[in-house]
Amino acid sequence: MSSAADGRGRAVGAVAFIVISLLLVGGLVAAAWVMLERDSIDAGPPLTVVPAGSGAGAGAAASGDRPAAEPGLASLQNWEWHGPSGTLQATGLVLGVARDDGECRLEATRGDERLTAVAAERRDDGFATICEFELQDPRLAGEEWRLELVYRNDAGESRSEGLMALLN
Repeated sequence: MSSAADGRGRAVGAVAFIVISLLLVGGLVAAAWVMLERDSIDAGPPLTVVPAGSGAGAGAAASGDRPAAEPGLASLQNWEWHGPSGTLQATGLVLGVARDDGECRLEATRGDERLTAVAAERRDDGFATICEFELQDPRLAGEEWRLELVYRNDAGESRSEGLMALLN
């Protein structure tokens, strides 16, 4: 009887060891995943705000009697190159700004050369302004350009982080 009890005791001990090992390994994997997720969260592109009255907001239309909202976080979401037509299409959004008379602009720069397009279409969803651009210029083809979304209203300016785009 003692050998049967001994065998059961070892089996229970082995099962307990396996369960505890799995819990420890699972906990370590979960902790590592949380740390990686926390480290990979993108706080978004840097925000540059130029105070009103500095001249940066010149040309932006006033928004009735209400003051313009501070420019939100500008983010260039995607771009697509259409080589045969020489057209760059891009979409961006400005978080925290909706129903505002500001201007969305796409800037493509290479060295000292700068090409710009004002948003062909703007949609406001109540929480953000969505800007769609179309820039057609033969100089874009076959070159690498830095693309930025610039949003400007009477309260200031917000720029997205620049994206490098090889248009070929």
